Amino acid sequence: MVGMCDNVDVYQEILNPFNKEEYLFNGKWLRMQKRIEKIKVAGGEVKEIAIYRTVHGPVFSPFPFDPMTAVGDKVYSKKIAHWKIEALSSDGWLKMMTAKNTSEFAEGAALIMTSLHTSYADIHGNIGYWHTGLNPERPEGYDPRLPLPGTGQAEWTGRYLPNASVINPAKGFVTGWNNKASPDTRNPDGENPDYQFGRHHRALWLLRALSDAKNMDLKANQELMKYAGGAGTYYPQHNAYGILCKDFLPSMSRAVKAAGATDEPLLNKMLQVLAAWDGRSVMDVVKDDRFQAGHTIFLEWLPRALKATFEDEFAGIEDFKLVRSSLFNLFLRCIDGPISTLPVSRNYFDNTNTQDIETVDDIFLKTLLETAGILKEKFKNENPVSWQAPRSKIIFKHNMFGPVAEMWDNNVGTYIQIVELRPEGAVGYSRWPLGQSGQVSLGADNKPVFDAHFFDMLPHYKNYTYQKMGLD
Repeated sequence: MVGMCDNVDVYQEILNPFNKEEYLFNGKWLRMQKRIEKIKVAGGEVKEIAIYRTVHGPVFSPFPFDPMTAVGDKVYSKKIAHWKIEALSSDGWLKMMTAKNTSEFAEGAALIMTSLHTSYADIHGNIGYWHTGLNPERPEGYDPRLPLPGTGQAEWTGRYLPNASVINPAKGFVTGWNNKASPDTRNPDGENPDYQFGRHHRALWLLRALSDAKNMDLKANQELMKYAGGAGTYYPQHNAYGILCKDFLPSMSRAVKAAGATDEPLLNKMLQVLAAWDGRSVMDVVKDDRFQAGHTIFLEWLPRALKATFEDEFAGIEDFKLVRSSLFNLFLRCIDGPISTLPVSRNYFDNTNTQDIETVDDIFLKTLLETAGILKEKFKNENPVSWQAPRSKIIFKHNMFGPVAEMWDNNVGTYIQIVELRPEGAVGYSRWPLGQSGQVSLGADNKPVFDAHFFDMLPHYKNYTYQKMGLD
């Protein structure tokens, strides 16, 4: 999996007010490198775009950058640790593929220039993990979440931080779901909104599922994939947050006690559904056509609660229809209050636009009442157990021909393999979204004709079944 270690930095470049092709670096005005990219546009003229580059990397904001018309006095460039040395990784790949033991595999992993999560197993029963890539050492005193000054005082030291690795961990397994390599891995926001400060990550589903596992044979791995697939949805976006639903129940229960006599019975029924909910969107990821009632309630309530909490601070910045992991984790920190390992700096529950001081109880009661009213109207009853919303679907769209296939929504990726390292060799099983061929031609009626193998893997992907790989 992509490792996403901290191997990219943004630099703020100060422009020369008299010549905006120049920028300040180490006390001197340096001229940017410039090249012209010619882009051939189908049915149109060739488009020329000027690309500017500083000592740190390409200027990406504003883009395209035109020194003649630029209004501001700053631009932003991007520095990448593996720029122009990616090909050196080939030595590492070769060494990893020919490794005869963990030591040789580790030597190969150390030669990989880009950031990856790399797992290991061998026929002797050893397992391991290596986080690869170049993680530059930065100077002290700068917040890694913010652009670095490009004037020369915040340059990388030329050294690299050690990457996380483990062989035969005491817990008996290695797992990940695009999470950090280790708790102390430096991995700020970067370019992926899922890598934020907080205690939630969808990898918790796998950690908890595997913590009591005794025999992860082929069947157990297949069942684990089904379990993870039901841990959330892609649309509406709800990235496996249900695993922490019970963390909200104490605050919800306290808030409901302040409800009026008319509203309290229905709210308590909703809490009972959430208390009994296992946190997943569906029980059977292959067959269910409706969400669990707990998922329906939580999915309706959570965006409302976050909007009511943060809209006064983040209006115009956050899209509260989509719950990003960063905001969800901030929400958890607000709930934890002073016991949070990373306490917040202010009372986000208080609406800065009003004179009153709102509390978490006020926010929870308000949004639970809104949720109850909307779902009661939608399902035409006051029985939250029956509030099972229709399950959403994934639509596979071809860039040229539009929708070509569909399946029930789930929360797992598209590169699915199960590989067993047995004494006699490797045995693998796979499932892919579509097929083994991407060939499409036009028929006599100018309609697309898909290759016979274009969709041949789709039944496996939809039904969580597997095709044996040619490894033996």
